[in-house]
Amino acid sequence: GEGLGEEEEVEDLVACVEALWTSDIKLVEATCLTALVELESVQMEVVDKQREGTLQTEELSWAGPKFGLLDRWSATSMGDNRYGQLGFGHPGGKGLAPQRVSQAVLKGAQPWQVAAGWRNSLVLSSEHDLVQLGVRDMTLGVQGKPRKGVPISQSQVTYLPMGRHKIMSVACGWQHSLAVSQVGAVFSWGYGGYGSLGHGNKYSSLKPRLVESLLGKLVSSVAAGNYSSFVLTHRGQLMSWGWGKCSQLGQGGEDDVLLPSLVLVDSNGTPLPLVKKVCGGHLHSVLLTQSGHIFSCGSGQNGRLGYPCIAEESRFRRLEKSAANEDITWMQDIDCGFAHTAALNGYGKVMTCGAGGCGALGHGRNVLDQQFLRLVEIPPRCILLACGGFFTACVD
Repeated sequence: GEGLGEEEEVEDLVACVEALWTSDIKLVEATCLTALVELESVQMEVVDKQREGTLQTEELSWAGPKFGLLDRWSATSMGDNRYGQLGFGHPGGKGLAPQRVSQAVLKGAQPWQVAAGWRNSLVLSSEHDLVQLGVRDMTLGVQGKPRKGVPISQSQVTYLPMGRHKIMSVACGWQHSLAVSQVGAVFSWGYGGYGSLGHGNKYSSLKPRLVESLLGKLVSSVAAGNYSSFVLTHRGQLMSWGWGKCSQLGQGGEDDVLLPSLVLVDSNGTPLPLVKKVCGGHLHSVLLTQSGHIFSCGSGQNGRLGYPCIAEESRFRRLEKSAANEDITWMQDIDCGFAHTAALNGYGKVMTCGAGGCGALGHGRNVLDQQFLRLVEIPPRCILLACGGFFTACVD
C-alpha cells in the first residue's frame, strides 16, 4: 500500500494515488522494479512497489523504492528507505505517501529522468548529470548478501561524473545500472555477477564504465531485468547479455552471456522483427515490435509469458491468443514485473497475465495465475502503463 498514503497489505483491484491526482502525465516507463511516468513540460513521476515476501518457489525478498519527479521540476519519492534511496537525507523508515526530495540533496539539479533499483535510485538532470541516491557500493552479492570484506554502505548521495558524455536515459536492475549517451554510447556499473555489466567478465564496478563492445552500434535505449541487460539500436535491433538462468536473454540457451549479443531469430527460427521496446522481469523478458506484436521468453511459471509453457522458452515467441480471444495484434505498450506481464492495446485497455499474488493482475483476490493476457476491468481509456515487482499501474 505504499504510495497510497496508508499501509495496506494488498490492493487486488485498482486504487488511485490521490496525492498525484492533479498531475498531467505524459510518459511511463519501467524496469523490473520501477514504473516511470513523465509529466508535461518534461516532468516525471515514478512508482515502484516495495514489498518483502516470497512468490511460490522463487524465494527472493523484494524491497524496492518508489521514486519520481513531480511538477516544478522537483523530485518526489515513496516506499522503502532503509538505505536512503529515497533521497530524504537519512536512511530508515518508509515513505507511505509521495514526499519531495530536498533540493539540497540534489544540489539544485533539475531532474530530467529517474530510475529506481533495489538499494539505490538514479536522477538524471537536465544538464545530463547523474546523481545516485542510496547505497554507493552496489558490488554486493546475490540476494543482497555482501561479499566477504564488502560492507553495506550507509545512505549517501553520489555524484557520478560523466565527463563530456551527455547521458540521455538510465535504467536500474536489481543491483546494476545502465546509461546511454546522446551519441549512443552505453555505460554500466554496479554488481557484475553473471556478466550483467557487459564487459566480458563478472567483475563489478563502482563507477560507470563504457561498454566498449557497443561502440558504433548507436544505441537508442537501455533496459534491465534482475541481472540481465538489454539495449535497442536506432535500427530496432535487440541486444542482450547477463543472467541467462531461464533463457530470459532470448539467445537460445541458459548460459550467462558476458558481452552484448544480437538476438537474431525468434522461436520459429525467423529473423526477429524490429523492436520498439523491451523490458525485463525476474526470470522472463518481453518485447514489443514496431508493428505492435508482443514476444516473450524465459520462465513460463505462473503464465507470465502469455502462452502455455511448462518450463521455459529459450527464444522470443509471439503471443497469438488472449484469454477471451481479444485482438492482440495492435499493442501500444508493455511492461513486466517480478512474475507478471502487462500490455496496453490499441483501444487503451490494459491486459495482464502471470502471477496474480498481491493483486498484481488487477483481476481480484481469487485470480492467482493467468496464462493468457486478460482484460482488466478499468472503465477509462488508459494511455500509460507500468509495472513494479508485484503491482501494475496505469494512467487514464
